[in-house]
Parts: sequence; structure tokens; C-alpha cells
Amino acid sequence: MLFRDLKKYDCELEEKTGKTLAQLVQEGAGLTQTLEMFTREKTAVIPITAGLGMITGFTAAVESILKHLGLNVKITENTDIAGISEALDWGASLLFCADDKIFFALDMRSGNYVDNALATAEMFMLAVNHLAGGLQGKDTLILGLGKVGNACLLSALEKRAKVYVYDKLPEKCTDAAGKYPGVSPVKESLMSACRKAQVIIDASPEGSFIRDEWLSDDVVIGAPGVPLGLEEKAYNRLFKRVIHDCLPLGVAGMVSKILFQRKTSANQLERR
Repeated sequence: MLFRDLKKYDCELEEKTGKTLAQLVQEGAGLTQTLEMFTREKTAVIPITAGLGMITGFTAAVESILKHLGLNVKITENTDIAGISEALDWGASLLFCADDKIFFALDMRSGNYVDNALATAEMFMLAVNHLAGGLQGKDTLILGLGKVGNACLLSALEKRAKVYVYDKLPEKCTDAAGKYPGVSPVKESLMSACRKAQVIIDASPEGSFIRDEWLSDDVVIGAPGVPLGLEEKAYNRLFKRVIHDCLPLGVAGMVSKILFQRKTSANQLERR
């Protein structure tokens, strides 16, 4: 299952961060108004059969999340290019689709697109920042330096966290430390690094490798990685201090990024 009941999920998210999914979208986009003004916008989710084919339930999950945010959404009956044509004929201004390599949203109004991986990182870091009461000055451990992990690293630096990085390929950590002042590779064992961390961002593709005994009671964990790196015992014990889902925050982040891009473009036009 790609996501849990969205109403229950939203209640848990608000309990942890003080924000619902829609409110995080609004904050991430820098909007003063609620998302209600966008509820009439037509949004199409297009099934893609290229490569390994469609993931069972994926388009329905994306559709449900977008509807939860209040957008006017439909899944196209046609797939691939024919699906894009159908979406445009319907008058959709936002297109969501994914193949084996990328999941993106295309804004037909501007021609800009948003990569789900980067949007996921930004939205997770926003949620974690709320859960942690701010990241400034906090020892923040980034696990995994792929596309999502690197984006989380940049977000953590922007929030003035003390950033430590760990990856199975040590050269990635060395490169990150050389490129970004304030980033330090983990030099001790991963167990010791986890025990010292106040915030852990699990952006790795490995499951159940973070042991319960490695984690303090007051650690905050953001886990955009799939599968979840926390072992089940740790996840159950620290549930109220963990931000993790397989899709909602990432899809919400894509909407937020598009709205932010539109807002930025509108502001630039006003200055001319």
C-alpha cells in the first residue's frame, strides 16, 4: 500500500508538526492565502507504461493525495503520449506522470517541471524542522547522499544545522565536505554517530539498518528513504518523533514547488 488513510495521516502529521499537509504546502510555497483558491485547477495524472510499466496503485494514490489537497483531479483513460493529449484536451494545467527514472509534475502555465525527489526532500525537511522545533545549531546526520540526500543536506545547511554525512561510498562524504562549509563526514562508527545526533535524515535505499539501541529518546527522524531505514522496534518506540511516508509529502512538495515558482515569477513581473 502506497499510503495510509489520508485523514488519519493528516491528523498524525498535524500532531507531530502543528501543520496539516495542505498547510505545509502553503508554507513551502510562501503563500499567505490557503489552497482553496486553487481547487478549480485541473490536474491530470497520466499512467505511463514505458520501461517496466505501471506500479500497481500508483496513479490512484497520486490522485487521492492531490484530491486531498483540494485540486480538481482525474486519471487519464489513455496512457503515455495519448494520455498527455487527453489531459491537454481536458484543459489540465498540471500534469503528473512517472516512468522508471523520474516522477515529475509539469506546469503547463509556465513550462516548468518539478522533480519528485527534490520536492520530497524539501517537504520532509520543512516537516522535520517543525517537529524538531527548528534545526539551527542541532547535530543533524544525513544518511545517504543520493539526489534526495544531497537536497536534504542543502536544506539543513540553509536552516543552520550542524551537518554530518554518512554514505557507503566514503568519497561522496569527502566531496560534500569539500564543497559545502559546515559539512563533516562521519569518522566514527554509524552507531556512535546515530547516538550523538539530535536529528537524523534517512535518505538511504537500505531497510531496517538503524537499530533501536542506537537512538536516544529525544532524537527527531525524517525518513524520505524507501524502504524505511529504522528497524520496526525503533519506529514503534519513536513513532511520534518520526516523519515517514511513501508518497504524500513528496506529492504535496511538488504542488508546493509549482506554486512557489508561480509566485516567484509573478513577483518578478511586478518588479519590471
